[in-house]
Amino acid sequence: MQPDFIPLCGRVAASPRVKPYRNIHKALRLAMTSTLDALARVDADDAVAVSSVLSQVEQLLEFCDGHLRHENAFMHEALRERDPDAPRDFDAEHASQQRVALSLHHALQRARLHDADTEAVLYQLYLVLSVHIADHLRHMADEETTLTEAFWAMFSDREILDVEARLVASLTPAERDVSSQWMLRALNHRERVELLEAMREGMPAAAFDALLQHLRVLLTPPTWRRLESAFLTTTKA
Repeated sequence: MQPDFIPLCGRVAASPRVKPYRNIHKALRLAMTSTLDALARVDADDAVAVSSVLSQVEQLLEFCDGHLRHENAFMHEALRERDPDAPRDFDAEHASQQRVALSLHHALQRARLHDADTEAVLYQLYLVLSVHIADHLRHMADEETTLTEAFWAMFSDREILDVEARLVASLTPAERDVSSQWMLRALNHRERVELLEAMREGMPAAAFDALLQHLRVLLTPPTWRRLESAFLTTTKA
C-alpha cells in the first residue's frame, strides 16, 4: 500500500459526490468472501455440498467476468473519451484478471471431474481463488479511489449517473438479478433504501412488493425489520 493511499481513501469517502463504483463493488466483495468461505468449509465427502459450492464458484466467476466486460464497455470507455490515458493501467489489469479467470474456470472443471483426492483438489481451487480475490480487492479499491477522482475531474454527477444508467440498461435480466441481490445484501441501511427507492420508480408495485418479500429471506431479521419499517406503506398495500 502506498503511503498516500489512506489520505486518498479519506478524500473519496468524505466527498458528497456520486461514487460510481461503491455499490457494485460492495456486492462483489460480499459475493467473493461468501464464496471463499463456503469453499473453505465444504466437506469433500459430501457430494451434494461439493456440487453446490462449485456452482457458487462458477456463478462468482461469471459475476466477475460480466462486471469486467461492462466496466470496459461503459466506465472505461467514458473515461477514455475524455482522457485516453485515464483507464490505461486498469484496462491492462482487467486483461490480466480475465486470463486468471480462464485458468480458474479450467480448475473448476477439473474439480468437477476429479474422482480421487477431492479434498486436495478443493484446497487447490481455494488457494487459487484466494489469490484471484485478493487481486480483485486491491484493484477495486484502486478504482474506487483513483478512477472515482478521475470521473469527478472530468464529469458532472449527472453525467456519471448517465453512464451508470447506460451500463445498467445493458445488463441481461439474469445479470441484473444477480447483481441486485448481492448488492441489496451488501449495502448499509441508507444505501439499501436509496437503491430500492430508485428501483421502485421503474417497477410495477406488485413486482416491487415481491422484491421486498424476497429480501425478507435474504436479510437478517433485524435488518429486514428496519427495512420493512422504511417501506411500511408499500409492504402493507
